[in-house]
Amino acid sequence: MIKKGRFVGMRIFAASFVLSLAPVTAGIVSPVFAEEPGSALIADIVGKHRTPEERAEKLFQAATAAEDPALRIALFSAAVDHASKGATVEARTVAEKALTRLYDLAPARQAEWADKQVELYRRYFRLARTVSDKQQAGTKLIQALEVLGENREAQDRWSDAASAYREAMQMARHLGLGKTDALTGKYRRATHLESISKQVAGYARLLENDPTRSAVRLLLILALVVELDQPARAVPYLNQDVDEMLRTYVPLATGKISDAAPAACIELARWYRGLAGNASSTAKPTMLLRSIAYFQQYLQTQKSGDAKLVAIRLELSAVQEEWDKIAGVILPEILRKQAVLILTFDRETIRKQGDQAAAMDLSPAANHGQIFGAVSVPGKSGEALRFDGGDDYVLLGNPRSLQITGDQTVAMWLLPEKLDARRNPFAKAWGGEGTLTLEPTGILNYYFGSGGGNSTPYQEFPSGKLTAGKWTHVTIVRDMQKKSVVSYINGQKTSEIPFTLSAKASLLPAYVGKGYVEPFLGLIDEVAVFASALSEEDVKLLFDLGDKGKSLH
Repeated sequence: MIKKGRFVGMRIFAASFVLSLAPVTAGIVSPVFAEEPGSALIADIVGKHRTPEERAEKLFQAATAAEDPALRIALFSAAVDHASKGATVEARTVAEKALTRLYDLAPARQAEWADKQVELYRRYFRLARTVSDKQQAGTKLIQALEVLGENREAQDRWSDAASAYREAMQMARHLGLGKTDALTGKYRRATHLESISKQVAGYARLLENDPTRSAVRLLLILALVVELDQPARAVPYLNQDVDEMLRTYVPLATGKISDAAPAACIELARWYRGLAGNASSTAKPTMLLRSIAYFQQYLQTQKSGDAKLVAIRLELSAVQEEWDKIAGVILPEILRKQAVLILTFDRETIRKQGDQAAAMDLSPAANHGQIFGAVSVPGKSGEALRFDGGDDYVLLGNPRSLQITGDQTVAMWLLPEKLDARRNPFAKAWGGEGTLTLEPTGILNYYFGSGGGNSTPYQEFPSGKLTAGKWTHVTIVRDMQKKSVVSYINGQKTSEIPFTLSAKASLLPAYVGKGYVEPFLGLIDEVAVFASALSEEDVKLLFDLGDKGKSLH
């Protein structure tokens, strides 16, 4: 594996250039001619302190005090490099804090930070002497390798992704952890896509040499559309030699699902279902999910009295049954029918659209969310989204199905990175349909009211306490018949508070990771909203599924 920020020689200038070296590729280091931000300050700090621990702490302090973003990034990065050379818990803590800041300050360079994170935990696993310390360091190394694998996948570097997952898989087996099945699945997926990518490159070369090879052109287009789920890359290869169906549907598939015309939704839904029939076991779930999404989008745009909808719903049910056979039906049918939002954030449910990405809603309501900034990371079940506490969020808009004024259940897994401010993991309106607010004390409050927006009157419902750095499943149930809000933490009831207010719909959009106070800082997974008051048994089911690493398919 290529290790960024590692170099040899030039000891006199090492400190000055530690942050400015280009990544090593094929054994060649690109020369650096311009001084990078902070190089002189870094050299000065390093020269004044002897141990890696001292250097790391001083660099971290300087980075915290710095105002220029580029300088802060340079100093935090140098702090990680020097802390990684230390052997104490304090050094590791500095490195972890600095990496958290780097992910927030420069998310576009997250692949670089993932490399540093992996190197950090590899070293601390080697240094660990007790079984407990090795277990802790190994677990963090597995998490870092998963993040690295995710980043390599995002860069289409499938071989590197497979290497990261293989190392994580081996470590999990060595430590006797229970994540080997999930890691094996990721490893197999990466190796499969590495093979497909090589085939695509081979087909492209053949076409470049001989554009008349129509059979090769068809194989290339299908590999891009089906196996890699990248229809935009297939568009340039469309010509008159390709059948009309591909010439029509491939360009349509590059657009946003929400922008597709109703007739196009039906055609694309059926087309994707057909593609699933000949897809590999890796690609088939994604093709079925695309089909489901287009069917759901069509149903959302049509009037309920249309007789044609009955036939469409039957088609959708048939596709969902196919999906259930592959993924294993998790959510009971009764809960699925009552759901108005199911966001698992698993990789196959994230649809990339150029520089933008959308999170597919697996509920019948099809409230797909537009992702802004939040990045995919290993979650409680499959993948989760990490929100940086600044400008990351998922926009759900203001669809009628989320304007819930009656019974309501909101459930999700949360992992706050720190408890330093009031933050919203989910929000609609605190004086309207309902909003969740995580307080600096760790208490999660639920609000709703009859103001019809972020306005009075409203009522507050404390639900329970969350811990920074730890996954917690939260469920809020608003029961209009009982006139009470029941809260659950990890499947256990924590409070039942009566209310007298009614809920009034607002014009405000719904968000995941953002609201009326500070944006959420941490990980969110398996978001589910129901237009019903779930029973205690239903809530326990939702918790048990995630606790066992199973997604809300």
